[in-house]
Amino acid sequence: GQANARWLAGEGLPAAIRTLKEARPRVRESEVYLIDGELGALHWIAGDAEASRQAYRSVLEYQADSPTGLWGAAGAEALAGQWEQAWDLYESAVRLRTGVVELRTAYARDLIRAGQLERAAEQLDAAMLLDPDDPEAVACKALWHLEKGQVDAARQQARRARTLGPWCDLAIVVEAAAERSAGNASSAENILQPLRDRIRRGDPPEYVYRKKWGRYDRVHTLPFVLRSLLPP
Repeated sequence: GQANARWLAGEGLPAAIRTLKEARPRVRESEVYLIDGELGALHWIAGDAEASRQAYRSVLEYQADSPTGLWGAAGAEALAGQWEQAWDLYESAVRLRTGVVELRTAYARDLIRAGQLERAAEQLDAAMLLDPDDPEAVACKALWHLEKGQVDAARQQARRARTLGPWCDLAIVVEAAAERSAGNASSAENILQPLRDRIRRGDPPEYVYRKKWGRYDRVHTLPFVLRSLLPP
């Protein structure tokens, strides 16, 4: 709504969060969970784990089996480093939404962050069965290869992800990391420069049309978990 419009208009993530907080007391009680769900997502993007956790807890208090709430809460717990809580929540979300590529990919990403590469591979395999051409899933597979020390495979998968979805920022980060691991520091910086420029300018997110799924997805949100992968 209005918060997303402010962010898209270039007013920044803090303005979007502030708009939602200001609107929360004025919405009907039956709709507060919608505000809290969006707050949880924006706080997660900003890297504020505790605020994200609190918002998603509120969503789950309203509806304990909310797939979106469980998914968001899982990501928030992972952001806070509370891995076991995150896995329990992810498992609950997957049971309810087993066929969602983005959920499987998010689960895999956090498993990779926690160093649980074998479990991450299971989630990535499931994601690839659902859609072998999903750019985020392919980029996450590239990250998995990178963590395994398989630099060439990481580079190949990252390039494929960028071809499938030029807007996929994770693919850019992983390809650059693979180039750096291969000793190509200059090439890595060239790959990263457009992303660094976007961060420096504070560019707003965008929407891309996913023809295969018939929907628009928000991209270039540059969440903390992505920015944390960038070299200094």
